[in-house]
Amino acid sequence: MSTTTTTIQHGPAVGLDEIAARLLDAERICVASHLNPDGDAIGSARALQLLLTGLGKDVVVYIPDAVVPTEYEFIAPDRLTADVPADIGERLLVCVDCGNESRLKHPELLEGAATVLNVDHHGDNTHFGAANHVRPQAACAAELVWELAGHLGVDSPGADVATAVYVGLVTDTGRFQYSNTTAGSFALAATLVDAGVDVHDVFSRIFETVGFPRLRLLGRALERSLRSEDGLIVATHLRQQDFDDCGAQEDDAEGVVDALRSVEGTYVAVFLRDLDGPGADGAVPRKGSFRTTREDIDVSIVARTYGGGGHRQAAGFNTSDDLATIVERVDEAIRSQLGLDA
Repeated sequence: MSTTTTTIQHGPAVGLDEIAARLLDAERICVASHLNPDGDAIGSARALQLLLTGLGKDVVVYIPDAVVPTEYEFIAPDRLTADVPADIGERLLVCVDCGNESRLKHPELLEGAATVLNVDHHGDNTHFGAANHVRPQAACAAELVWELAGHLGVDSPGADVATAVYVGLVTDTGRFQYSNTTAGSFALAATLVDAGVDVHDVFSRIFETVGFPRLRLLGRALERSLRSEDGLIVATHLRQQDFDDCGAQEDDAEGVVDALRSVEGTYVAVFLRDLDGPGADGAVPRKGSFRTTREDIDVSIVARTYGGGGHRQAAGFNTSDDLATIVERVDEAIRSQLGLDA
């Protein structure tokens, strides 16, 4: 393959047969997923790595900052890196569960890759690959990776692949409670169990093994929570000092926004977290999450106004705005979506 740097073109939508053909033709591959990875990002990246390694491919996995939340360490990818591989110009890059270019953090990853493939299920995906398989109807990106196995000629992917896919499925469907859960989701779960997934073990590792620092951090987040004047939004904000006081790590904030969403009468939950101290301009970089259970609200629209994105009911973004400003902006946006009086 050529090592010449390429300019990323937004390419066509293709079937998984085309994605598989390109993967089979490549010898060296980089699997990548998004910043602040969740269960689907880790699960789909690990499952695809296992499939490709089993086919004799040289595979490295890139995730910004090489972060794997504690609860997903049992399916952590091998050869995980936070750096753009030195030989990226000789590698085919396949991105999974990544809705847009900015979620990869390093533009040179896309610019330097020999070819870029994009496999995703976000409805607002920007189709940044030379070839794109984007299917919003899929419950998770891992579901697409499982289906891709057949196109790669792997009829029996094995328990390890199935477990990684199941992690993506069970987390992105909210334990089969979110609106993206379909009859197909349960059928896939049954297939994965038949392939060797230990459902109890996965559930215990992800949802029942909570460190005390995480518990303390959740308590602080709930104590600081607030509601918008009209009661439609519940929000909270954690600062670095909160993490330090609780002895907590970044991934210990997982689940805060879902706890907010469970409050009766809430239309949208907002969680804001400081990433660092003030810069030279006094601005504090922050990341945020939006969640809703309502079918008639699309929080990804609001996230995109901050350069973020995601799904209709779950989206993320980065900002330097304070919580009050964000709550006001979200309140205006959802009232507009619902046709409510300002």
